[in-house]
Amino acid sequence: MYHPMQPAYGPPPRTNRNGLVAAACIVSAGGLLAALLLLVLPLPPQQVGGLSGAVLCGNGTTAAAPLEFLTAVHAVTSTPEQRYYGQICEGAAVTRSVWAVVSSALALLLLLSIPLWRSRPAPRYYPGYPPGWRP
Repeated sequence: MYHPMQPAYGPPPRTNRNGLVAAACIVSAGGLLAALLLLVLPLPPQQVGGLSGAVLCGNGTTAAAPLEFLTAVHAVTSTPEQRYYGQICEGAAVTRSVWAVVSSALALLLLLSIPLWRSRPAPRYYPGYPPGWRP
């Protein structure tokens, strides 16, 4: 006869993983949102050592987003200083893009691993059960 105080005479306890799945979905959504914001928000002013303080990556009045900066066609600049500033801004945009790709990849990996967490079906035979007993 099954008694709740005897764990050998009952199916193993099943865990409720809904909270874990919900937390994983929230973290994944946050990672995807962070990746989107990294690509869309403007680049901060870049510090260039002792040259002229900070360089504003963009058209000169406003800062450009990394996605906008990497996809725009840049005019060939004539002075070495302008080319140097362009390389600094391009490096900042590429760095932000790499972080966006890493963030989205980790979020998608976490999101796609959720089905692997489902509880497994109980085996047909439990050691320690009385003979002839089946779930």
